[in-house]
Amino acid sequence: KDFWESLDDGSSRASLFKAIFKSRLADRQQEGALFVPPVGKEAYLKKLQMLVDEERRVQDDRRKHFFSKDFVTSVPGPLFPSSWKPTFSMHFARGSSVAAGGD
Repeated sequence: KDFWESLDDGSSRASLFKAIFKSRLADRQQEGALFVPPVGKEAYLKKLQMLVDEERRVQDDRRKHFFSKDFVTSVPGPLFPSSWKPTFSMHFARGSSVAAGGD
């Protein structure tokens, strides 16, 4: 049984690797037989699980904040990538101008 087929066995290991190699985000399955699966050592798998759990918490926190009344698109906050913050802003008034920095 190859690595990709083993992801359907319902084990916790399979669940972990499914979370890491999401088909819509990862193209590793296209490598076919050339793909080298991750190391199966217990310590490594525990570390991977901790990282996946942390990523889930961050995604949940982002989702909650994004859908809250406190979310402001111009100031997304530290939960979101810095690329979400505008790099410039436009101020319309007499003699309109564009200011760099988004502030």
